[in-house]
Amino acid sequence: MMNSQIPDMCERAAEPILSGEWESLRSSDPIRSHINSCRECQGRIQEVRFFGEVFSTDEPRVGLQRKSPGRAPIQLPTPAKEAKTPWLIPTFKVASIAVAACFVAILAWNAFQPAGIGRVASLDGEATVRRFGSRTSEPLGEGALVHRGDLVRTEPNSRLHLRLEESNDVFLNESTEVRLEAKRLLHHNTGETWFEIAKGNGEFEVETRGADVLVLGTSFGTRYQEDEVLVPVTSGRVRVLTKGGEVEIDPGQVGVYSSSKPFLPPVVRTNPPQNLRPSWLSSSNGERSE
Repeated sequence: MMNSQIPDMCERAAEPILSGEWESLRSSDPIRSHINSCRECQGRIQEVRFFGEVFSTDEPRVGLQRKSPGRAPIQLPTPAKEAKTPWLIPTFKVASIAVAACFVAILAWNAFQPAGIGRVASLDGEATVRRFGSRTSEPLGEGALVHRGDLVRTEPNSRLHLRLEESNDVFLNESTEVRLEAKRLLHHNTGETWFEIAKGNGEFEVETRGADVLVLGTSFGTRYQEDEVLVPVTSGRVRVLTKGGEVEIDPGQVGVYSSSKPFLPPVVRTNPPQNLRPSWLSSSNGERSE
């Protein structure tokens, strides 16, 4: 049924507007003349150009309706204008960007977290750890994880046993400080340590002031004593490298080098003590069986 509010000429102009053929009509054609002068038809043209063809629908906001066989004559109701909330789009975009940024930040934070390379097997006394990137130390207890970059220190009258990956054991005497650089790399800063390194897991390295100590499956220690560093070996073989040279230490021997003069070569002490294993180690931490 014809909408009486829409002029007859607008109805006749609907089909050319929908098909885009109105532009090819002669300028003298009354339909084209009407379209050029009718604000209603010009609005329909803009709507078709923006939205494309709008087919017959029961929705209340109807644009143009194409006439099809068996349907009622075409109707051109004026589309209702929607209330626009221009702040919704930018707000949604900002929220989406914020969520994405948080997700990326979480992934990045997890990716750059130092990986755990061991845990505290036992502690007699007190010990602290300064985590990688932190300026403060925190108490270290039994069962606590240790990570790459951690700086571990024992207090006076304290002993600490670290069980690293691949079943490598590190024992710290009192007032000893080490930094865990990797699962097979440790920097010994002060004090006295003892190592039980499992065989078959590759080379283990201990960095000290003045030298690097390289080992495969073995039991050995490193101890700062005044201006020297002592490396007693009870099993396996240890290689000590300084800027002045290198030496291999066999079981029952002690390597000695200067902590303040790294250009001096390391030496092997010919008459070491009979018992090279430190007395402060608990008897329950027996040497690794061959």
